[in-house]
Amino acid sequence: MSEPTSNLPPRGAEPRPRDHVMLAEHQIAFGIAVVFALAAIFFLVVMAVDEWRDAAQVIDDGVRDFVLTLRWGPLTAVAVVLSFVGSGWVTWPLRIAVAVWLGVKHRWEAFWVWLIAIAIYEPLIGVLKLAYARERPPDPLVATYTYSFPSGHATVGAAIAIGLVIVLIPAGPRRRTLELLAGAFAFAMAFSRVYLDVHWFSDVVTGTAIGAAVVIGVAAAVHELGDQAHRRRISREMERHQSRP
Repeated sequence: MSEPTSNLPPRGAEPRPRDHVMLAEHQIAFGIAVVFALAAIFFLVVMAVDEWRDAAQVIDDGVRDFVLTLRWGPLTAVAVVLSFVGSGWVTWPLRIAVAVWLGVKHRWEAFWVWLIAIAIYEPLIGVLKLAYARERPPDPLVATYTYSFPSGHATVGAAIAIGLVIVLIPAGPRRRTLELLAGAFAFAMAFSRVYLDVHWFSDVVTGTAIGAAVVIGVAAAVHELGDQAHRRRISREMERHQSRP
């Protein structure tokens, strides 16, 4: 009697051909996304409970007081530039251009990662801002128009910086430097929002975690779905081959 076989071929039986490998180990990437998501959820819960929110505000006040001691003309100029870079005037044309380029190059997996991530984090920012309705710090150096929590600049900055590396640069050792630079940019954007006194520390930590969790999680999920579809195709081809006389 023959051994029972699975409907799908084993993972790695025939690697899926790709012209661009977004993630070298998508299971690990998914785990990283979960860590960021849990961090964001932690802060979302803290800010929803009065006693915990008051405790977090003490930390936010302390961080704000320290960061304000770092005020320096050239650093302020850099922070103002980052504020503009993170605005919709820059980020929307950039995101549209990347989507168009990916479409023209027929990089459909990366294309959908890019668009799905945007479709998640953009409305999520607005919903959370309205739900928490947190007031901003009292003396901002740049104009603000919406509520404080979470930081839209931090969310979008992290999502775009990490997303650009994932969808444009193939995974591998040579991408490590760019991954570190993406992380550094996300940190700089988050810091600049506290420095400009337009966000609290917890705003930018939550926003950065949301942006990273969404884009890494979507990339890992799309990768896995593509692998499953590939294995199903291989399975059907094997079945057709075996059924031939």
